[in-house]
Amino acid sequence: MLKTVDFDRTLILTSPHYYSLLVTISKDKKIDVMGLSWFMFTSFSPPLLAVSVGNTRNTYKNLKEVPEFSLCFPKPEIAEKAIQCGMFSGKDMDKIKELKLETLNSAKINPPIIKDSIVAYECEVMNSFATGDHSIFIGKIKNYLGDNDAYEHIYVKDGYSTTISIRYDIK
Repeated sequence: MLKTVDFDRTLILTSPHYYSLLVTISKDKKIDVMGLSWFMFTSFSPPLLAVSVGNTRNTYKNLKEVPEFSLCFPKPEIAEKAIQCGMFSGKDMDKIKELKLETLNSAKINPPIIKDSIVAYECEVMNSFATGDHSIFIGKIKNYLGDNDAYEHIYVKDGYSTTISIRYDIK
């Protein structure tokens, strides 16, 4: 039976959620990686996706300074590192260095992509707007990368504290 619950409980009840890594770069070329599941595709033509970022986050500052990002979907092999990207701030920690994440240069934007990803989108911010304590950044997808031999996706559950991977038969 449905009854009133708090917002955090609804996130648990709707689990699991896709988990991705949002990679940004500051105007002084410092790379940051944020764990993210608040994203969605918004258009086929042009190809657009939206990400939701807290207004106090280092990632928010980076997106305002350099309006580009890569959205990477990590492989299960780096799940532990990926979840830690959502637990620490780029203000306090160089996550790429400390977590030993490997990156590859992007073809169309400045922020790199995470090497151990099943899919990566290179995006240029077209627009942004405030939505309370978060802001939505609309990214135009400039380049698509995918590993045709990877079949497992990382999801988060239990209020973003646990990762699981689900295998798909992709044709």
